[in-house]
Amino acid sequence: MLLRILKTNQAYNLILFPVIAVILWSKSLLSPGAYSFYPGEDQQVLFKPLFNLTHNSPFLQVLISLIIVILIGFLIQNLNSQFAFIRVRSLLPSSYFIVLVGGFSVLHTLHPVLFAALFVMFALNRVFDAFEKKNIFSNAFDTGILIGAGSLFYFNLIFISPAFILGLAIINREFSWRELVLFFWGVILPWIFAFSYFIFFDETDQLLQVITLNITTKNTHIRGNLPLQLFLGYQALLILIASLNFIKFYDRKKISSRKYFIAFFLIFIFSIATTLFVPSASLETLVLISIPVSYLISNFFVANKKKILGEVLFAVFLGLAIFMQFT
Repeated sequence: MLLRILKTNQAYNLILFPVIAVILWSKSLLSPGAYSFYPGEDQQVLFKPLFNLTHNSPFLQVLISLIIVILIGFLIQNLNSQFAFIRVRSLLPSSYFIVLVGGFSVLHTLHPVLFAALFVMFALNRVFDAFEKKNIFSNAFDTGILIGAGSLFYFNLIFISPAFILGLAIINREFSWRELVLFFWGVILPWIFAFSYFIFFDETDQLLQVITLNITTKNTHIRGNLPLQLFLGYQALLILIASLNFIKFYDRKKISSRKYFIAFFLIFIFSIATTLFVPSASLETLVLISIPVSYLISNFFVANKKKILGEVLFAVFLGLAIFMQFT
C-alpha cells in the first residue's frame, strides 16, 4: 500500500518524503548524541568552521543533518524529473533515499559526507546535462569544481572523482583530452585556494596533517555492527534483484537512460572501492552509495508488475530502517 502511494507522481508525495524523514530522525531529535569522529575527520577545511559553530548543540547538528537530507531528496527528485531516466514519472527515488539514509541512525548528525552528497547531486546534474551537447567544456570544468569543493568538506570524495570524468566520457562522444584537463583543473582549483589560505597563515603543516589523517586513519564503524550488517545485507539483495531486472530490459531503454545508469554504476563502484581500500572510509560512504542505489532500486519497484512482491520487499526494507533506530 505504502509503496503504491510513493510510486505515484502526485504532489502530496513532495510533502510525504520530508514527513518520513522527520519520523525517522525523531528519536535523534529527542535524544541527540555526538558522533564519534576519528582524528582529523571534523577538521576538514570547510567543515571545521561549521562544526565549531554547532558542536555545543547536538540538537542543532541533528536538525541540520535532517534539513540537508531532505534537500538532497528534493535534488534527487529534480534530477529524475529533468532527465527522465526512470521511464515512469515517480517520486519514489527521493523517498527511498530518505528511508535508506534514515536507516544509518548513527549518521543522524552533522557529518562532512552530507555536504559532499549535496555537491555530488549538483555534479551529477552537470554530467547528465552533457548528453548530446557539442561543447562540454563548461560541464567538465563545473563538475570538477563541484567535486573539488565537496572534497573540502569530505576528503575521500577525491577518490570517487574518476567516476564523474568517466561518466562524462560515456555520456558525451565528443569528450576529449581538453575536457579531462578542465575537469582536473576544476578539482584542483578549490584546493589551490585552500593551500593559499593556509600558506598565508603559515598553517600548511596543519592542513597536510588533516589530509593524512583523512586517508590513513582506520575506521571500523561497520565491523561488529550486526544490525547494520543485516540492513546492508538486505540492501545488497535488493541491489542484486534490481540489477538483474535492469540488465533484462537494458536493450529496451533509451540510449540516454542507459548512459545515465552507467554513470550511476561508476559512482557506486568507486564508492564501494573507496570504502574497501581507503582505511578511513567506512559507514559515511554509504550516504554517497545511497544516491545511485536509490535510483536503481526505485527503477525496479516502478517497473515491477508483481505488486504483492514489491509491497513485501519494500515493507521489509522500511521495517529494517525503523528497527535501526533502536539499535
